[in-house]
Amino acid sequence: MIHFLPSTVCLILLLAAATATAQSDTAIAPAMAADSVAAFPQPLAGGMTKSPTTAILLSLIPGGGQIYNEQYWKAPLFAGVAGFFLVQAIRYHNLYQDQADVVNATPETDVAYARLKRIREIYRDERDLNIAYYLGVDILCMVDAYVGAHLFDFNVDDDLTSRIWFNPVRPGIGVTLQW
Repeated sequence: MIHFLPSTVCLILLLAAATATAQSDTAIAPAMAADSVAAFPQPLAGGMTKSPTTAILLSLIPGGGQIYNEQYWKAPLFAGVAGFFLVQAIRYHNLYQDQADVVNATPETDVAYARLKRIREIYRDERDLNIAYYLGVDILCMVDAYVGAHLFDFNVDDDLTSRIWFNPVRPGIGVTLQW
C-alpha cells in the first residue's frame, strides 16, 4: 500500500522552508519606507529576490515552486501531469492488490495460474513505471523552479540593443551589446 505524508506535515514543512529563507539582510537591502515595502520585495543574500532553496522545497508539491516564482501559468501544467501519473500509479496499485488476491486464492496447479500471475506482474510494472514518471515530473518541476528563482530578477526589457561598428584608426570590426 502506498503511504503519503499527512497534509498537515507537508504544510508545516513548507511553512518552515518559507520562513527560514524569508529573512532580509539590512546590509544588502536598505531600509525602505513602510508604504513602499509591499511594492518592492526585499532582496535576499546575494541580491536575489527569490530564494532557489525555497523554490525547490515548495516544488515538492508539483507547481508550488512555480507559484512562488510567480510563473502562474506553469503551475497547473506541472500539477496536472504529476497528478495524472500519481492517479495512474494508485489505480495500478489497486489493480495489482486485487490481482494478487486472485493469484493467492488460485492453486498453483490451476491452468490459469501462470496467466493470472503475468497479469499481476503487468499491473506491478505499470505502477512502478507511473511512479517513475511522477518522480521525473517532480524533478523537472524542481529544476524549473530553481532556474526560475535564479532568473526572477533577470532584465527582459525591450531596450536591449546591439551594434556592429568599424574602427578606422585600428583596423577591425567590433560588436557593442547593451542591456
